[in-house]
Amino acid sequence: MLIKDKVVLVTGGGRNVGAGIVRSLAGHGATLAINCYQSVDLAQALAGSIEESGGKAGVWQCDIRDTDAVKKMVEDIVSRYGRIDAVVNNVGGGATGKLDELTWDQFVYTLEMDVKSVLNTCQAVHPFMAAQGGGSIINIGSDQHNTAGIGIAPNVAGKSGGLGLTRCLIAELGPENIRVNTVSLGWTRTDRTKGRDTPDNPTILGTPLRRMCEPEYVGDVCAFLISDLGKYISGAYIPLNGGRTPQMG
Repeated sequence: MLIKDKVVLVTGGGRNVGAGIVRSLAGHGATLAINCYQSVDLAQALAGSIEESGGKAGVWQCDIRDTDAVKKMVEDIVSRYGRIDAVVNNVGGGATGKLDELTWDQFVYTLEMDVKSVLNTCQAVHPFMAAQGGGSIINIGSDQHNTAGIGIAPNVAGKSGGLGLTRCLIAELGPENIRVNTVSLGWTRTDRTKGRDTPDNPTILGTPLRRMCEPEYVGDVCAFLISDLGKYISGAYIPLNGGRTPQMG
């Protein structure tokens, strides 16, 4: 197992991509701290299924934008499991709309989801990771940062801000053996994309691998980055998009 007994916090881990990440990491041997806000029942069911299969998982409900709540959550995780080896910052999302429809509040909401949430978890885990000799932070990004487009300005701004924060964390936390990487998602199977994975869909046709990303694929990449196989990888930007926007240096 790649990450046997590693303690990993996954934000927004109760459903969609987050749940896929959790399932994958559990399969690779991790002990899961599943964060959720609204999807408590789903998160608890997921944790229950992991434990029934012989794994370890717990659920922590809090709004990841709440700095004090995130700090308490991380303290509780360390109190229960004795350490925290990695955090996958999966929470994100925001408003959509064309220029004349947008408000600044929509941008603020999106920046809180994509930037403040990452800042909160990183500040909370930092002292514990530093004290134990290192750790891994993985921020889940989006291809929208590269492709941009009409009607998604808040999302692009949020993801761009998250990448800026990540770049600074790489330099600041590296001397403490804390590695920071980004996994950037293309078209991924979620509730929003359900039923759209058809051969004639323009997005599928524009994807060289001709299929949608499964949430568990995201978890597999995270497992590699958390594991000792990725022990010298920090600052990576991994596009998980089936070749849709190649990153070739």
